[in-house]
Amino acid sequence: MAAASVVAFFSTAVFLGNVAFSATGFAMAIVFLFLYQLGSLAWLDCCNIRYAVFIQTIGFVVILPITLWRSYLRDNIRTELLVAFVPITFAGTPLGQYLQDFTPVGALKVLIGSLTILVAAWQIHEYCKKRRKEKRLEKNNESKVVEDNVLTALEQEERPTVGQQLASHYNLGKQSHSNTPTLLIS
Repeated sequence: MAAASVVAFFSTAVFLGNVAFSATGFAMAIVFLFLYQLGSLAWLDCCNIRYAVFIQTIGFVVILPITLWRSYLRDNIRTELLVAFVPITFAGTPLGQYLQDFTPVGALKVLIGSLTILVAAWQIHEYCKKRRKEKRLEKNNESKVVEDNVLTALEQEERPTVGQQLASHYNLGKQSHSNTPTLLIS
């Protein structure tokens, strides 16, 4: 008989895995394995990885019909993918079971944990790169808006005619206090 803490732990792992799978369609194993590894590092020493796979599979069987129904299977089914996918699945499953039987659990944990960390780091890197690009675009858009506002203000500003510019430049049209005559241009 499993302890109540182990039952609570695996129930939580299956619950969070099912939520992740329902939201994304693929993240159940990632969440479940992550929580299993945390539990085994912390205090969960009752079960091997085969038992964890069994519990995760039961959780998967429960959520699969609901997810298939919610993903509108009839509208989204693609026969060309199924023709390749089904045989590969039948070939890959026994290979995975073989690896599980003859690979030390510690090696599997290290391998899967390392791969999970690498993928997570890559995802974080891509997210940060995308955010930097969005901020750069926002900054460019803000400066473009300011530039457009300045151009609009300049366009609306009343510009002097050529005659007014010449008169201003040569101080023509202004009354001079000297005795020399002044040319007035209107």
